[in-house]
Amino acid sequence: MVTKSVLSTVSVQSERLADIHAAIRGGSEDAAVALYQQLTGELLRPEAAREDIRRETEFLRVVDASREIGSKASGRNITPRQALIGAALGGWYGDEPSSWNSPIPRSDLLGFAESYYQGPQEHLEVALRALLAERLFFEVHPGVFAEPCYFCSYDPEFLSELPGAEQHANMWSEWRDYHDCHSRGWWHAGLCWGQGREGGVSPDEVGVCLGSSCCCFVDYANERCSHDLRYDQRLLDLFVVRREPFAQ
Repeated sequence: MVTKSVLSTVSVQSERLADIHAAIRGGSEDAAVALYQQLTGELLRPEAAREDIRRETEFLRVVDASREIGSKASGRNITPRQALIGAALGGWYGDEPSSWNSPIPRSDLLGFAESYYQGPQEHLEVALRALLAERLFFEVHPGVFAEPCYFCSYDPEFLSELPGAEQHANMWSEWRDYHDCHSRGWWHAGLCWGQGREGGVSPDEVGVCLGSSCCCFVDYANERCSHDLRYDQRLLDLFVVRREPFAQ
């Protein structure tokens, strides 16, 4: 099982992190704060350590809620987390694993996951919130698109949750390593096959998604980009006005 954390220190050893999580789940915030401060050598101020633990408590609440939903309501006998991991790996149920050509609107991602899960939509929404917190998915360019658009982090640890998916862990690891070297900023902006190459440092067609700096927006003021992601109309209207040479 994947164990993630939002604690600010990067030196949290897994066994100590388990102790902190146990204290949080046991309702002892003070004990969790004390363990956390011990781990960080008390470099954090008490109020900062407590705020970190409060964030971690909310993080665990979201993740635990997603894990509590089993496979009973699924038409394919899988959990909603597994359905979303399957969608991240291959899109529609039955499709071969593939890389992401662009960020994906929230509704499309949930639609892909529903083709796996075949159960209540609200279960998938709970699982998506957790997987966003755990960073399997991340939102790109908040406020630019009409609905939240996400990209996949290609974190291979999540594949262990979906039976048969671990065989693709090396593929995801290679993609992450490649884009870490050739697509600077992709962890925040996502990737785009096509127009995104204008903003990347990649030698091929892929580069970071440019959001409101994409030519589809800046040059043409299109309602949608080349991958059919719809821009927020309020932002588009403002841009059309402000780009006029005598705009106030």
